[in-house]
Amino acid sequence: MKKWISMLLTLAMMLTALGCTGAFAEATDQAVEPVLPGVDFGPQSAAVEQGLIDEAEKLPAKVDLRDFEGKNYVTPVKFQNPYGSCWTFGITAAAEISFLHDNGFGVPAGEVNDLVDFSEKYISWFVRHPITEEEVQTGHVRASQVGEGYDPSEAEKTNINTVYNIGGSATYGTSFFAGGFGPQPEMEEIDGWQPYAYRGKNGWRLNDTDESEEAAAARREYYKNDFENQMMFKAFQKGGLIPEDTDYEDWCFNSEMSLYHESFGKSEYAPYDDWSIPLTAQYLNPDIVLSFKNSYNLPSPTLTNDWGIWTGYNAAGTAAIKAEIARGHGVSIGYWADQSEPGDEIGDKGYINTTTWAQYYDGMEYANHQVTIVGYDDNYPKENFTRTVNGKAVENSTPPADGAWIVKNSWGALTEADKATAKVNERGQTIYESPNANAWGIDDTGYFFLSYYDHSINSPVSFEFYPIMETKYADINYDQYDMMLSGGYEKKTSDSEIMSANVYDAEEDEYLFQVSAMTIAPQTTVRYAIYKDIDDGNPASGTLLEEGETFQEWAGYQRIDLKEAYLLNKGEKYAVVITQSYDTDEGKTYAVPYPQSANAAAMFEMDGVTIKSALNPGESYIFIDGEWKDFYNFKEEIVSSMAAELASFSEETGEEGDEEASDMLMALVGNISMDDITLDNFPIKAYLVSVDAYNEAMAQEEEN
Repeated sequence: MKKWISMLLTLAMMLTALGCTGAFAEATDQAVEPVLPGVDFGPQSAAVEQGLIDEAEKLPAKVDLRDFEGKNYVTPVKFQNPYGSCWTFGITAAAEISFLHDNGFGVPAGEVNDLVDFSEKYISWFVRHPITEEEVQTGHVRASQVGEGYDPSEAEKTNINTVYNIGGSATYGTSFFAGGFGPQPEMEEIDGWQPYAYRGKNGWRLNDTDESEEAAAARREYYKNDFENQMMFKAFQKGGLIPEDTDYEDWCFNSEMSLYHESFGKSEYAPYDDWSIPLTAQYLNPDIVLSFKNSYNLPSPTLTNDWGIWTGYNAAGTAAIKAEIARGHGVSIGYWADQSEPGDEIGDKGYINTTTWAQYYDGMEYANHQVTIVGYDDNYPKENFTRTVNGKAVENSTPPADGAWIVKNSWGALTEADKATAKVNERGQTIYESPNANAWGIDDTGYFFLSYYDHSINSPVSFEFYPIMETKYADINYDQYDMMLSGGYEKKTSDSEIMSANVYDAEEDEYLFQVSAMTIAPQTTVRYAIYKDIDDGNPASGTLLEEGETFQEWAGYQRIDLKEAYLLNKGEKYAVVITQSYDTDEGKTYAVPYPQSANAAAMFEMDGVTIKSALNPGESYIFIDGEWKDFYNFKEEIVSSMAAELASFSEETGEEGDEEASDMLMALVGNISMDDITLDNFPIKAYLVSVDAYNEAMAQEEEN
């Protein structure tokens, strides 16, 4: 099966992926992540895979970052409602844990660690909006990239909060943080308000029975038009629970069965508030309070075939996640969630045992929810996953062996303070003071166990930040072109050396001190070379400033310290050249990754949401077949190749006899034109600092 075809079919299986569309997502019109997941971040050779497994054997049998050497590095459980933004909660929870651990900000085990609170809203909003002209003025973004990224402007004309219900994955955290965007503290104050706090501008709450006239009117309008409420009304009519001639609006506002009344018993902030953040540099590029260092895109514990279907367990993926947890890092993952609210009737169709709060999924569904692993237990009994119906064990509900991840969810929790301050309203509903209060998980803590062998676990990612005392420069300039914030990476590979390069010109007198590149396999060797005063069309010309080599244990965006800082004068052209290679069972492979995505509106009929890249001539180059070529010219070739594969797909699948798979794929790709496939520049970045900032840092070093 052709690679492009297999990626598209994987997309077809993601029709419910990572939009967190269960009963917890009260708002409607949620969508999945419209990207082409084209890279396996796992080992490419049996020897590397076995090496990861062997290293994991040396780790402790149990690690829990809530009690890691007597310290708690895990922040409190939050509640993602009213939106399907689980992916941002998975990203921020993992980032918070790693930041706290790497800075030594643990608190005694058993105590609440609220020393940091990163904003999920900040990520949700700015990942889904394009680069603006104002951002260029900050020096953080190049003028050639204006307009790149998601553009939901048409959809926002009818719903300003559209972006909060577009699904995503932890891979966005990699490109977002690496680009110098956050994370940002939730309580950051700008112009007298807290724009990043997970609430609307007015702070309206669903459980506010004494609301203002404006809030009351907004609530009524919202639930009058709410799709889920309308569907419930029609179902009640069809089922004979209400008369056929019942007026919908009368039922909506006067019936206790309506979601309008049910909403008064919910603690979260209101979806009918205005959750927008100004699209200005002041809000997108505030002072960064901490500096992103690395992301680690880990191997997955699941193996899949060309169709994206689960084929088996990958011990190397489990080993990789355990290794990161043992380093004190939270790991964000996707998985298939079949249960939302406590009290749901699971029966023999569910996969979580709500007595033990332990899940084992043995099916073929793709992930639809993002969470954060905070620990593991090799000896957690497999029997705890077994579900029973009418006193009998459900077939295939017991995993093949012991072992569980300890997982932090974003569906709320109940603290002792929540229980002590709970009140009952006039409708008999229990209401809480905290917007994060909700009874879910082990002892209402918001945690659950997930089997090592669950079929749906995928896309594990962790993050690393510079310890505060190691941040040398306060104001960093970023030279970068990959601003599309892709959730997927495609790659070109070769058994002979290929290279990629980005070419920049210095925008002021500044010092170059770091570079980075996205790698797509563990245990990759990265060779870098920096040239200045280069010839047009040849990045590896002019004056060689520095070359070197690093070894990167995991895939991901990882920064490389140069041996010294190099002065570049304003207007001076320079290039960062990257060669990356890793071992496969067939020998050494050279790889060049690049971000790619697909038009959200075309892929999933999300009216008013588009995505584009700004891949321009003279920005990115690839060395292949013995010469440097402008990568801009490859866009048409790659898209044309995909078009040819799609054209031949029907005949190919007919030969394989997989009609169901063919129908799934053609139903999906029928919405796509080749113009909807979007490629971006190479994920290679340069990090610079102004002459004044450099001199100030040097003076500070001498003082110390």
